[in-house]
Amino acid sequence: MPAATSLTRSSLNSPGKSSDQRSRSSLVASGNKRPCRAAFAVRHGRTRSGKRRKQLRELNSEPRNGAFTILELLVVATILAITAGALIVALGSTQTAATTGVATAEMANLRNALSRYRRDLGSFPTLDNPADFSKLYVQGSQPTWVIDVARGWRGPYLTRLGEGLVDIGDDLEPSGTGVPTSVTSSPHLDVRSVADPFIHWPIRTGTSATRCADTEPDTNCLLDWRSQAGDTRHRRWGRPYLLFELDRVERARIVSMGPNGLYETQACAGINCNECSPGGDDLVLCLAQ
Repeated sequence: MPAATSLTRSSLNSPGKSSDQRSRSSLVASGNKRPCRAAFAVRHGRTRSGKRRKQLRELNSEPRNGAFTILELLVVATILAITAGALIVALGSTQTAATTGVATAEMANLRNALSRYRRDLGSFPTLDNPADFSKLYVQGSQPTWVIDVARGWRGPYLTRLGEGLVDIGDDLEPSGTGVPTSVTSSPHLDVRSVADPFIHWPIRTGTSATRCADTEPDTNCLLDWRSQAGDTRHRRWGRPYLLFELDRVERARIVSMGPNGLYETQACAGINCNECSPGGDDLVLCLAQ
C-alpha cells in the first residue's frame, strides 16, 4: 500500500504530464479499470446518450422509402379540390361570357335583317306575337318587290331555319309587358322564331321557371321547340329572341332573355329604347341606328 501511494503521488507530481495523463496513471495504479473506461467513453463521445443521439442522426439522414403520410395526402387532396373548384368557376364564367358574345353578334345580325326589311317595305314587319320572325323568312301576303318604285319584299332576310318552331304564351304583349310562359286565352303555337344560344329546358305553362318534364304533353309546356310542325319537341333549346314596339322606331328593340332564360325587362315598355335599363341578365339591342 505505501508503495502504491508513493507511485501515485510521484505520478501526480511528475512534470511534463497533463492532468488527463495524471488521472489515467492514478486510475491504473489504483487498479480501478471501470472508471478508466468511463473516462475514455466521455472523452470520445461514447456515452449512452451520445450513442442515442448518433442513432437519431442516422435515422433522420436515411432516405425515405417514398410513402406519404395520411396528413400529407389530406393536404394534397384539399389543394386539388380548391384548385378544381376555382377552375370550374372560372370556366363557367368564361363559357357564359363567350355565349353572351355569340348572342350579341346574333342580335346585331337580326337588327341588320330588320333594317333591310324596313328599307325595302318602308316599315318594320307587323308581328302576330313578339317571337314571330316569319315575315323575314317567307313573303306571304307582303307586296312583291317593284324595281320602279324600289319597294316590296325581296327576302328572305333570314336564312337560319334550323331553329324551327316555338310555343309561347299569349300574355306577352307587343309593348313588352307580360310573361312569355303565361296564357290568358290560348298560346301561340308553332311560331317561326330564332333561338338564342343560351340552352334551357321548356317551362311548364303558368310558371316562370318550373322545368317541363319530358313525359308531360306539349299542351303543358311553353318555350318548347321543334323542327317542323308535328315533330317531337327538343329536350333543350335556346329561348326565342323577342321583338317589341316595332311600330315606334325609337322604342323598337330586340331582347334576349339572357343566361338565366327569364324575361325580366318589362320596365322598358313604353319608353325610348336608349333609355331602357335591362332587367336581370336580359340583353337589349335598340333597332334605331
